[in-house]
Amino acid sequence: MRDQTLYCIQCDSPFIFTAAQQKRVKSQGFDAPKRCPECRKHKQKSGNSENKRKKRGRREMEPWEIVEDDD
Repeated sequence: MRDQTLYCIQCDSPFIFTAAQQKRVKSQGFDAPKRCPECRKHKQKSGNSENKRKKRGRREMEPWEIVEDDD
């Protein structure tokens, strides 16, 4: 197995996918990365803040707030 040069789908810059990385990814059953390390870091940071925003926006109901229908 040799190092591969891949191109990021987000910024189109080349990055090296080393033989060791390929071996680890293959053993874990994952596909080759599609984003360069910089774009992966950026996506991870933005993804975490997006999840926090969603959680903040969703109001959890307390057990005493459950409304029962009287039909």
